[in-house]
Amino acid sequence: MFCKNCGTQLKDGAAFCTNCGMKIAPVGQSDAGVASKPVPPVAPDKEVYYEPPVSSKKSLQTPIIIAAVLIVAVIGCLVAVLVLRNRDTDEDVVSHDISSEKEDFEDEFIDEPEKEEEPAEEVEDERPQESQIIEESVEEVNQYILQNSDSAYLTHEDLVGLTKEECRLARNELYARHGRRFDDEGLQNYFDQKDWYTGYIDPADFSDSVLNDFEMANRDLIVQYEEEMGYR
Repeated sequence: MFCKNCGTQLKDGAAFCTNCGMKIAPVGQSDAGVASKPVPPVAPDKEVYYEPPVSSKKSLQTPIIIAAVLIVAVIGCLVAVLVLRNRDTDEDVVSHDISSEKEDFEDEFIDEPEKEEEPAEEVEDERPQESQIIEESVEEVNQYILQNSDSAYLTHEDLVGLTKEECRLARNELYARHGRRFDDEGLQNYFDQKDWYTGYIDPADFSDSVLNDFEMANRDLIVQYEEEMGYR
């Protein structure tokens, strides 16, 4: 049998519909004699979920975000362009300064007419050669028997090897340094040949007081050596 209200199939002899709850009249009983009683509908077994529509506020957020990103990108591009333009300007200024300095340098040195180099004249080297200096030094030393007898104290070793005549010349050499002339013709001729000698004091006018301490000590040392060697 079936429910006349909702059409649900029911068991035979059922008093109520299991679906809508409507009272079922017994078989053979007219439906007219049964007072109909409203039965509240039974909730369906499955729940129906309702998805609310997306709000208009949320739908507007996406275009705003996109617009903000575009604005930031445009600003970034403008800043980059300005930076590159300033750098190019600075490079142009620097290159211009370098070019100007280069042109000034070229104008200063290149514009001058090149002068032909004249062949260098051979100039004789006026400096004395090393061999000449050595020879002059040796010759100067040879001018004296005892070269430092007027400026240093001599020792016995300085006199070793001198002959009798050399001791005599070395002793009178102390006087000749001060311009004394000699009565002995041999001594006078000897000192006249020396470049450093200038005799202008007669023997009678010469005084030993002109001798310094070195010369007086060396004179006495020569005399002592002459006595030791038996030259006197």
